[in-house]
Amino acid sequence: MKKYLNFILAGILVVALVVIMVLIKNGGIVEFDNNVFNIVTRNENIPLENMYRVFTFLGSTIFIIVACLAILVICILMKKKKIGFVIVG
Repeated sequence: MKKYLNFILAGILVVALVVIMVLIKNGGIVEFDNNVFNIVTRNENIPLENMYRVFTFLGSTIFIIVACLAILVICILMKKKKIGFVIVG
């Protein structure tokens, strides 16, 4: 099973990509965005505004680049040194 895990994950990602592409082509993503925007604009207050700023930062280019680089470094370190613990059952 572990041997095919990469193929299964790649297949799921390809299917997700195709679904998103079809939604974009048919205008489904725009309707989703409009619905989310309408819900958000109805509930404007200071605490929610701070939360929206956090979510906006998490989606920013700088955060995505730093997160990807951090994940890459972690993956490289995990290949060189085994990290974790053994579960004895």
